[in-house]
Amino acid sequence: IPVEGFWPVSSRGPRPDGLQKPTLSAPAVLVPSAWNSFYETPLNLSQLGEGVSVRNNKPYYYANMNGTSMAAPMVTGAVALLMQAGMRDPDSIRTLLAQTARTDAFTNLPDANRLNRWGSGKLNVYNALARQLLSVNVINKQSSKLELSRIGNRLSVQALDNAPFELVVSTVEGKIIYKAASKQQHSFIMQSPGRLLILRGTGKSGVIFEKHVLF
Repeated sequence: IPVEGFWPVSSRGPRPDGLQKPTLSAPAVLVPSAWNSFYETPLNLSQLGEGVSVRNNKPYYYANMNGTSMAAPMVTGAVALLMQAGMRDPDSIRTLLAQTARTDAFTNLPDANRLNRWGSGKLNVYNALARQLLSVNVINKQSSKLELSRIGNRLSVQALDNAPFELVVSTVEGKIIYKAASKQQHSFIMQSPGRLLILRGTGKSGVIFEKHVLF
């Protein structure tokens, strides 16, 4: 099958009771994954290729696998990331993943064929996480709302009530990339765009906001 194409043995919707399935699609063909090291059945070495790592004299194999055994963990990982970003409601997570799914030349089929094969489209974790993180705002009920603006690699942050605040910008790993004393507006340049940042503002009453931004 072509790269990005539909795996011929995939089940097609709808369900026998008429409910539209699948919700969306995820990678599931020739996906490398760790083989269970406690699996006692002889391994199919033709599947493994050169995927072997030895630790403490014990070989650990990697195999190319197909099917829902690969697609399901992809979606599960996406759900875990969204929960880490603050989502808790299963229906909301399902809706967000469907709304942010990717479409392309393979998924752009007549409606019935598209829905029965691809659902809403192809899983796009980046889009889903970005939309969720940009919706997460302040942590202090007394905080003002923020105005974020971006021109090129420059990001500007300002409280809508123009109250001065100290701003600390860090990566999720904890590395501080910007820190400035209290003022009404902050502006800084990102040297390496495409990162998840944590913006924390502190005013006279303490921490007034903490916002995650994919920049």
